[in-house]
This record gives sequence, structure tokens and C-alpha cells, in this order.
Amino acid sequence: MHPMFKTTYYILRQLSFTTVLITMVLTGAIWLTQSLRFVNIVINKGLPISTFIELIMFLLPDLICVVLPGALLVATLYTYNRITADNELVVMRSIGMSNWQIAKPVIILATVLTVLLYSVTLYILPHAYRNFKDLEYGIRNTLSAAMLQEGEFNSFKGVTIYIKSRQGPRNISGIILHDARNPKKPFTTTAEHGSLLETDTGLRIILANGIRHEAHHKSRQPSMLYFDQHIIDLDNPSITKVRRYRKPNERFLGELLSPEGNISKIQRAKFVSEGHQRLLTPLNALAFALIGIVIMLQGDFNRRGRSKRMVLAVALCCSLQVITLGLINLSEKVFLAIPTTYIVVLTTIGLGLGLLFRTLDAPMLLGARTKANTRRN
Repeated sequence: MHPMFKTTYYILRQLSFTTVLITMVLTGAIWLTQSLRFVNIVINKGLPISTFIELIMFLLPDLICVVLPGALLVATLYTYNRITADNELVVMRSIGMSNWQIAKPVIILATVLTVLLYSVTLYILPHAYRNFKDLEYGIRNTLSAAMLQEGEFNSFKGVTIYIKSRQGPRNISGIILHDARNPKKPFTTTAEHGSLLETDTGLRIILANGIRHEAHHKSRQPSMLYFDQHIIDLDNPSITKVRRYRKPNERFLGELLSPEGNISKIQRAKFVSEGHQRLLTPLNALAFALIGIVIMLQGDFNRRGRSKRMVLAVALCCSLQVITLGLINLSEKVFLAIPTTYIVVLTTIGLGLGLLFRTLDAPMLLGARTKANTRRN
């Protein structure tokens, strides 16, 4: 095996391991904090733990898109700082490796991650967002037997139910039910006992030994109806029959760049802005990697200089991120912000590649300077 190929494989393996490790740690930390806001919903609604896991799993694609470019930058800085501190970089330059050859592992990994991020942003991310919003919408707007808590007023889309106690998962007692789903004919029902029944259309309550209180819509005269058994369906037609409006982050690229239907100019601008953000986000991985490696391979290699360069690389990447996000948000009002964003990102990538090629003929000079600094320090 050629020595340069071994070196490329050696650096690529360390970069990959460090990137995966940092991505897992950062994603796990952010994922945990994001998932805490759903714990209360799951507990209060009485939902199974599988629903909670399904909810937070749909958050992963978005977190990966945010974390992965930064993780690659940190891995690049860490790996090349270590091989510089161990004088491995001096050896690489002494055998005639150029900056481009030394940076090749970073370029390979950044290219692979960019392709991976495109597959996430263009397909997996909108699909996950869509499933997440559908599940969350169903949880918040669908009533099930497990969601009814005893000793509490359970409110749901115009229906408020109080249950004094529960005997098992289905039998209930001490029931007060106020139904205002029809504003013109609200009514209140009290019952001694009842049972809960899950149907295809929703929850059904079978009440026994109770009274139904209702006021006439015009005269407001109250009326009472005593019953031995009364059945109330708590299905919500607005959920089952009305199609939920999908936000821009739930739509695929074609729907964003060429939105159909009668939508306002403001909404159309938001769609287009979201679509171009999907196209630009994966390029951050390549841009961040090039910023990191170019800065790490320039100048003297003493310890103080390396620290300053790492801080500079992080600052430049943060600045690039702020500028691109600012321009994307501005593009909702000013269309020229979109081509400007592409120019900024692509210029950064082109400049990074150009600097690596520009220093192609000076590896020995930098290697000699490194050796001198090593002896001096």
C-alpha cells in the first residue's frame, strides 16, 4: 500500500470516528432537552411510552442537519491539531505531501457528509416533520379513554368532562359532561355511572342514571331530561374531515420552489425561502471543513499559533452561519438575498479549495519553518 494512501486512510479514520462521536454527543444532549417538552403531554394524556419515543425520533433528522456541519469542523480542528502536536504533520511534509494531499481526508469526508445531508434535507426531513406534526396534532386533538383523568376537568375541543373515580380502564362514576361543540345547542349531562368505548370514529361514552340539562336557544328556558341510559359520541368531525394545512417545513422541495394553489405572496416567499435553505444547508459541511483545514495548514505551527487559528476558524464558521441565515430570512422580503446567499457560500468553498491548491508548491518551506519552530519551542 502506498504511504500516502496509508496516511489518507489514517487521517480519514480518525476524522470519521471523531465526527461521529461529537455528532452523537451533541445530538443526544439537544435531543434530550427537546424531548422534555413532550413528557408532560404524554403523561397528562396517558399515552404509552412508544408514542413518546415515536415523537422524539421524528426530531432526529432536523438535529442532525444542525449538528453535523459543526461536528465536522470540531473534528477537523481536533484531528489536525493533534497530528501537528505529535509532529506527524512534519513527517508528512518531509515525504513530499502537499497541503492538498494532507487535506484530502477532510475533503472526502465533507463530500460524503454533504451528500448525506442532501438526502436528509430533501426527503427524510420533510417526511419526518410531516409525521411528527400529524402525530402531535392527533395527540392534542383526539380524545381517548386513557386521556380522561379522574378528579380533574378534562377539556377537549368544546367538551369538558369531570370524572369522580374510575373502576378499571373502562368503567367510570360521578360524571359531569358539558358539550359546547354546537354553540347554539350546548348541554350539560350528569350521570352516576358510565362506561367508555373506543370506536373507529372516536370515543363513545355510555351514561347510566343521569340527567341532561339544556337551555332553549332563543327563550333560554331550561329543560331537564332524566334517562336510564344515554350514549354520547365524542368524535370531532373537524379532525377527521378537514385536511390539516401543512407548513413549509413539512413540504418537499418541489412543493416549496413551485407552490401550487391560491396562496399569498408572503406565504409563497416563505415557501421559496425554505426551499433554498434546504439546498444551502448541506453545503455548510463542505464550507466549514474547508475553513477549518485551510486555517490549520497555514502559518507557523507553534502551540499558541494553533490555538489562535482554531478560534479564528470557529469564529469564521459562526459568522458564515449567521450571514447565511440572515440572508435566508431576508429573502422572504428581498428576492436578491437568495442569489447573494449562494454567492457567499460558494465563494467560501471556492476560496478554500483555491488556497489549498495555491500552497501546493510550498510544502517543504512550511515544513522547514515548522522544524525551526519546534526546536525553538
